[in-house]
Amino acid sequence: MRNTRRSIRFLFVAFGLTAGTASLAQDYYVSISGDDAFPGTLAQPWRHVQYALDQAGPFWTVHVMGGVYNEELTFVSGGTSAGPLTLRNYLSEVAVIDGTGLNADALVTIQDLSHIDMIGLEIRNNVHNDAIGILVDGLCQGIDLLGLNVHDIHFSSDPNAPVNDNTNAQPIIVYGSNASSALNELTIADCEVHDCRPGFSEGLAINGNVTDFVVRNNHVHHITNIGIDLIGHEGTCPDPILDQARSGIILANHVHDCISPYAMCGGIYVDGARDLIIERNVVHDGMWGIEVGCEHVGKSALNIAVRDNVVYNNLGSALMLGGYDYPNGSGKVESCLIRHNTFYHNDTQNAFEGELTLAYSENCTIAHNILFADNSNNALFYLDDALPLSPGLTLDHNLWYCPGGAANAEITYHSDSYTGYADYQSGSGQDTNSPFGDAQFADASLPDPDLHIASTSPARDAGDIAFVASLTETDMDNEVRVNGTVDIGADEYYSNTDVAEASVSQGWSAYPNPSSGIFALQGPVLPAGSHLKVIDARGRAILTQQLQATDRVQLDLSAFAPGIYLIRIEAGDLPFVAIRSVVQ
Repeated sequence: MRNTRRSIRFLFVAFGLTAGTASLAQDYYVSISGDDAFPGTLAQPWRHVQYALDQAGPFWTVHVMGGVYNEELTFVSGGTSAGPLTLRNYLSEVAVIDGTGLNADALVTIQDLSHIDMIGLEIRNNVHNDAIGILVDGLCQGIDLLGLNVHDIHFSSDPNAPVNDNTNAQPIIVYGSNASSALNELTIADCEVHDCRPGFSEGLAINGNVTDFVVRNNHVHHITNIGIDLIGHEGTCPDPILDQARSGIILANHVHDCISPYAMCGGIYVDGARDLIIERNVVHDGMWGIEVGCEHVGKSALNIAVRDNVVYNNLGSALMLGGYDYPNGSGKVESCLIRHNTFYHNDTQNAFEGELTLAYSENCTIAHNILFADNSNNALFYLDDALPLSPGLTLDHNLWYCPGGAANAEITYHSDSYTGYADYQSGSGQDTNSPFGDAQFADASLPDPDLHIASTSPARDAGDIAFVASLTETDMDNEVRVNGTVDIGADEYYSNTDVAEASVSQGWSAYPNPSSGIFALQGPVLPAGSHLKVIDARGRAILTQQLQATDRVQLDLSAFAPGIYLIRIEAGDLPFVAIRSVVQ
């Protein structure tokens, strides 16, 4: 792990249209000063966005110039995999779709269409019960929602309106409602969803028969209920076997201030979904941090990996895991992995939840986490004693801490309550390889702590010596997970000399990237005596190669397994080059 903030810029190659497809590309324009009788050119733009969508098809890009468009939009056609239909703002201008006075069901609807990119628009002001900002529904493939700003989607104009199960609004909702084919290849990235009152709904939700999706680098905040929700078993898809959001990645989102005055809510919530990776998210100043549960009796949430996340300063615990009222009032949670997270200063309401609240689960593992319980009760965690004891539950190789010290730590482990960390270890049989100690964060002061660990942290090199990182797993900074023996927590410590701060400024690049294994490296001429090293996801040097004075290097990694590798070029006293490469 590291003690200073750095960034490694990753290098990717963008491929343009071929000569054949370039001739199909068409650009049209909309402006508040335009006219739908115009040809839709930059010089003579159309007036209405919906008029442009009514004409649009594959290979079209509709550019919406700055201004406020009081419209309800429905896509009537899509694109193709080679030529998506794109609706976007023009250059960096602020183009707003505003629902004031429209009483629209949804301000933007994409239903039973594929290969649509929606980029850079602001979506705002749909205020009534069951209001929706953006709806994606049905038989869809290849939908990208990128860089959108969605806000002020409310179930009522009255901030103090009473709330019940039937009062809802949804800023972004994706419904996999088709039983014949899943809604798939969905990306929601770089969006901001904020300042919405969704009633009993959520800020951003994926529900039902949806697979192969990515929710990445979004900023979700000031939602009066759940921030991001992954849902199953609600009857969205008529085939109950397919009625689960699945095979998705929830990556590098920033979720905060999701607090409900009328319901219990998490920043990120898994409710009955399956086969998900929730990684490198930051969740803070909400009610609960991350929750993995299943509300529906007889059903389950399954195979959820929660890893490399940072969760701090929430009213309740950092993580809730399990069926809250199993077996008669809820479903259960199975085969989940909670690993390499940093949980700090949660349970600020001092409800004896600590950093971790566990309900009923089966075969779940909680390992390699930092759990720094900074509450007045010295409560580390709580395992509900009103439910059956969770079979196959494993806690180990974690780092626990409370300011009151190990002797005063409070743990409720099902029917047993322990005062003293050692008593908990011996009495429960859990956390036998888990030290107790201060993680030594770089700066633990709120409201904006720096939770990188110091070189002297007891979390450093304290993980399981048998640990093998997933080939796609990196730490909270997207750095290689193992640098020696794996560290505990979300940050893998690196010293200043471990990773090149000046990697991209050296002017080197790898092409193509990703690759089948053959990379062409090119950059400024290296001095004689330089050498190249390839490091795998476990931090091992798998290839070393001496280099001549050159500006080009051919590198063959085709003999190695698909995965993520770090290419490091060292040239005497010069700052070294670090390039993240992907073999697929």
